[in-house]
Amino acid sequence: MPIVGYSNWFGVFARCAVGVVLLFAAVMKAHEPHGLGEVWAWMSVGRPYHGACTIGLIVIESMIGTAVLLRWSKLVRLASIVLIIIFTITLIVMLASDSAPDCHCLGLIRAFESRRTGLLSGIGRNMILLALLFSAPLDSQVGFGSFWSAVVKPDRDAVPTL
Repeated sequence: MPIVGYSNWFGVFARCAVGVVLLFAAVMKAHEPHGLGEVWAWMSVGRPYHGACTIGLIVIESMIGTAVLLRWSKLVRLASIVLIIIFTITLIVMLASDSAPDCHCLGLIRAFESRRTGLLSGIGRNMILLALLFSAPLDSQVGFGSFWSAVVKPDRDAVPTL
């Protein structure tokens, strides 16, 4: 059973990284939904709509994160790129504004004391995710329903190699 080439391994790694980060961020936002309320207020979203906007964001982020893990296609890649670009632009605008609140990008995770450092780390993280998305090969149509087919190709006559 020969091991599949580098591009499949890198593609699986890139998809795992992006999908897990998106799902983790969605779960953390769901765990602390009031944190986004400050961001919605800063963006001039009416208070009655904060809950709907938060739920919508969590659902979209979860759906795209799940799609990245389960079904790799041009549409999924495009949706991921668009979502991360929107998040990045928002973080850049928040960084430029003195009145912007903490973004609460990963919910309860408060690794940085300063709002500025937190926003810069979010921008950096998003740049890494975008680099992974742009460099992950599209030719691998492997989904995690058949994860092992990304790792090995079934071949009865082949000798196992490392």
